Amino acid sequence: MNSPAVSIIIPNYNGEALLPENLPHVLLACETYAGSAQCMVVDDGSTDQSLGILRSRFPQIEVVSQPENKGFSETVATGVKMAKDEIVILLNTDVRPEPDFIQYLVHWFKRPDIFSVSPLIVDAADRPSKVSWNRSYFRFGRLKTYAWDLDQILRDPQPNGFESLFASGGSIALRKSMFLQLGGFLSLYKPFYFEDKDLGTRAWRRGWRTVFEPRSKVIHKHRSTIGRLFSNDYVSTIGKRNSLLYLCCHASWPRLLILTLPRGIRLAFIDAARGDTTQVRALFLAMRLFPQVLAARSKLRSQNGIYRFSEILKRMH
Repeated sequence: MNSPAVSIIIPNYNGEALLPENLPHVLLACETYAGSAQCMVVDDGSTDQSLGILRSRFPQIEVVSQPENKGFSETVATGVKMAKDEIVILLNTDVRPEPDFIQYLVHWFKRPDIFSVSPLIVDAADRPSKVSWNRSYFRFGRLKTYAWDLDQILRDPQPNGFESLFASGGSIALRKSMFLQLGGFLSLYKPFYFEDKDLGTRAWRRGWRTVFEPRSKVIHKHRSTIGRLFSNDYVSTIGKRNSLLYLCCHASWPRLLILTLPRGIRLAFIDAARGDTTQVRALFLAMRLFPQVLAARSKLRSQNGIYRFSEILKRMH
């Protein structure tokens, strides 16, 4: 397990500008890694020159082409199922890994209870992203995130790892068998946001841990893909909708009925009075998906998990 084989899966949709910029860094990381590394791009029905660029400039990368656009969850599922190795690393096309990022991630998989590992995510100016290490707590009907300091983390390494609620779906190392048992990312959250938080939470409920590994590093240009394809108004609406869906899937009914839903309704009225209707639309869209939420809650209840949601959050202290 010192340098186990890994499969790197990169979902792509109309990424012709990002592929030439970031794939050379992925290939360099594969060459730097002491073990074997499969590298695969799963194209999600791109209508630009992505496939031509991949085949002409990156012949060493395996390409799987979906004729129709299916979305992130389905594209990742295709890649994970086709991955040769038990340890899979998912990278978005707008992520640039450091040459040595693989080794630091995979050493955690010596431990059988590890589901996923998150690297340190920084922006182009080398500033750490808060989503690298996700520790949340429930307050006033919503989840809030604990602040953290990178310098302090590097000075005080933890032998059991820095436990995290989830690893960002754009740069995550995970165990293939566990991912498939969980059913992958839920299509409930399509087209983006909160599917990775939900996945990590479902894994935690089974006792499968996510840890943050700050020695592994990737550079991410925030929203360089989503911002290119969707309007800010739409992105905001979906983010608010999926935040509510996530809590409806995992929080207790008392918390939902007493805190979360009244807060969402109150914010919808306040924002609408100010001319912002994104919260109103988010509530309406979430209500339309409530049958799927009930099905997800029922499935989680039937699995008799090890931890309840409240117990998982207590571990994040």
